[in-house]
Amino acid sequence: MLLLVLVCLLIPMAFTAVLYFMGVRSRKVLAVPLIAFVLLPVLVVIALYLFRAPIQQGRVLPDLGPVLSLVFPATDLYEPLLVMPLVTGKTEYELAWAHKYVGHHALAVSVPGRSNGMSAMEPKLAVNMEVFEDGDLIFGGGTGRASQYWARDHFGVHLAWYRVPRDLPVGRPLTAVITVTGGDLDGFLTKYPGAELRMVKVSDE
Repeated sequence: MLLLVLVCLLIPMAFTAVLYFMGVRSRKVLAVPLIAFVLLPVLVVIALYLFRAPIQQGRVLPDLGPVLSLVFPATDLYEPLLVMPLVTGKTEYELAWAHKYVGHHALAVSVPGRSNGMSAMEPKLAVNMEVFEDGDLIFGGGTGRASQYWARDHFGVHLAWYRVPRDLPVGRPLTAVITVTGGDLDGFLTKYPGAELRMVKVSDE
């Protein structure tokens, strides 16, 4: 970062030096490159703010989307993309959805209400997720590092992680087949009635 600042500072200084050696002696003219150096970052930040929506949605400069989501989070950034109730005796679920923003996402098991000791959440569940676009498999993954989370009106565990658009695209209709491959689902639902599967945007930190 320091190197970038030094490079950016050297550019207007170089322009000023060229103008000086070309015989320009007007202080106002010589100050223009330095003023531009100060104003340029401000203008860039303003432009990024004004065009944050298409950037966060991956339509332009998608690599900047996760950064802007941290600095200027959209009001619906962390709302679930889909919600499907878990059902006793049912271990396979088919979900249809599309992504709205670039960055990290997760498949979560969510429980309504407030946690009263979620660190001991048992029995633990494991899932396998296969994602299709127009019938073609484009992504598959299972439970890796499960991560517990707490929210205002629900709590749960992130079970499968992926990134948009590296792993999955933005805005295109997708279908996921989620299979519960481990844990006692019926026992889980007995202990945590109302549990749901959710596709959610997670932090890009």
